[in-house]
Amino acid sequence: MSEHLSTEEEDLLQSALSTAFTPASLPRQSAVPHPAPEPAPQPIPAPESVPQPDADPTGQPESAEDVWKEEYEAHVTEWRRRSAEQRQKAEETRAEWEAIREQERKEGKLRQSVLSESGHSTSGWEGKGVRGQRSPVRGSSPGVT
Repeated sequence: MSEHLSTEEEDLLQSALSTAFTPASLPRQSAVPHPAPEPAPQPIPAPESVPQPDADPTGQPESAEDVWKEEYEAHVTEWRRRSAEQRQKAEETRAEWEAIREQERKEGKLRQSVLSESGHSTSGWEGKGVRGQRSPVRGSSPGVT
């Protein structure tokens, strides 16, 4: 490939390849944004000052890891709350369906007892035949081989 390049092109390629895998120097930046300079405080009467729970008492900014952990814990708390709600809803739905199925079972037993008291057979059409005649036996019908 180098036989197809001019000297100028080859020099340009060599200079590009020599620095291709060297990391560029970049200015370091903090992961936590620097607090904006606050304007001069103006006297505002406050009834009570409430301490912020996430404020650091020493006044130092929190590390990125602490911020990440707090966000993660907040998400975990929310996920657990939602999971508990869904679990409760599922248990209520399951209880409703169990009650429906139990009612269906009771109605089915009641229906069977009413049929047996009235003399009806619950065996279906298989036992039915014309009065005085037996039901045909399989294979005894004409034309069936």
